[in-house]
Amino acid sequence: MNDSQLKEARLAALKLLTVRALTSAELRKRLKGKDFSEGEIDVVISEFAAKRLLDDSGIADDVIEYSLERRLEGKRQARNRLMKRGVAPEDISEKLDEAYTLEKEFAAALEFATKKQRSVSSYPLDVQRRRIAGALERRGFPSNVIGKVLSVLSFSETESFSEDDEDN
Repeated sequence: MNDSQLKEARLAALKLLTVRALTSAELRKRLKGKDFSEGEIDVVISEFAAKRLLDDSGIADDVIEYSLERRLEGKRQARNRLMKRGVAPEDISEKLDEAYTLEKEFAAALEFATKKQRSVSSYPLDVQRRRIAGALERRGFPSNVIGKVLSVLSFSETESFSEDDEDN
């Protein structure tokens, strides 16, 4: 490993990080794709981590906030996002336990279900409940939260236009 290759690896890493915040694993993968050696990649990652240019913990916090508050996703979905980004499993568990309280997860699930309810309101009650429960499940909410949300939501069948209405 010579100085010019290391300098090139640093420059490539900086360019990648100006586009998007990356985890150490993501940066490693991208630098490998640019044919840098393992040694060069290790040096760059350790230097950047020491200078706080790489912050897996900060990225984990941002991903969790995005999942919970903007995407209205459950803990399981946030875990999948973090694993995909290459955050260490022990960091994932710690961060999720801090951020996802039962109250916050319930609030996110209820907000999502309320929005979803508008799009399924023309269906029979059992179909409304089933579709909302399925959507919550796909968003990563646990069954106890889904059950609580379904018990809190008020379901009503909307009257649909029928041929009988034409006669009046």
